[in-house]
Amino acid sequence: MKDYKAVLFDLDGTLLDTSAGVIDCIQLTIDRLNLEQLSMESIIKFIGPPLQNSFKDICHLDDSMVDIAVKTFRSFYTGDNLFNVKIYDGIFDLLEYLKSQNIKVAVATYKQEDFAKTLLEHVGISKYCDYIYGSDPQGILTKADIVEKCIKSFGEDKSNVVLIGDSHFDAIGSKNAQVDFIGVTYGFGFKSKKDVAEFENVFSADNVYEILEEFRK
Repeated sequence: MKDYKAVLFDLDGTLLDTSAGVIDCIQLTIDRLNLEQLSMESIIKFIGPPLQNSFKDICHLDDSMVDIAVKTFRSFYTGDNLFNVKIYDGIFDLLEYLKSQNIKVAVATYKQEDFAKTLLEHVGISKYCDYIYGSDPQGILTKADIVEKCIKSFGEDKSNVVLIGDSHFDAIGSKNAQVDFIGVTYGFGFKSKKDVAEFENVFSADNVYEILEEFRK
């Protein structure tokens, strides 16, 4: 593995399995707004991408209803629902190793920034992070925009930065921001290393320990 100076992590599907809390809040939102019921396969697609995109593409809502749906979701996505997550096996081992090597760590997520900071502090990950950047409330920022904020804060050359993520949003965001990409298949996006191979990447992993071993080389 290249000697990177900074590592960026996606959150949903990369650091944490946030599916339980998100799924519950999507279902609560659908019920509250009397929207057409969705299959579990469709609901799972909400995990990771910007909420605005998902409500528009999956529920086929117009802009005014998208705003209402997002606000309704966020009203539910607090407390126990926000904290209903699982930390992927090996995450703390990986973070400990990166910090021991003086490698900077940041989170670049589509999750709204205040939610991301609260959640990562709750599960004990924020103490490993130099920066945590997320989406704006309006969902205007792209993944590349969020990655660029991390790079600017780091003050590192882009050639020394890599983004780790589980979806094509992460792959495209890293490419647009001109940083390297590591794809993981244990989250909600990529289902296999073959899926990751469709995008530019320096490595792909089926679990966190594969990433750790690659960094140790």
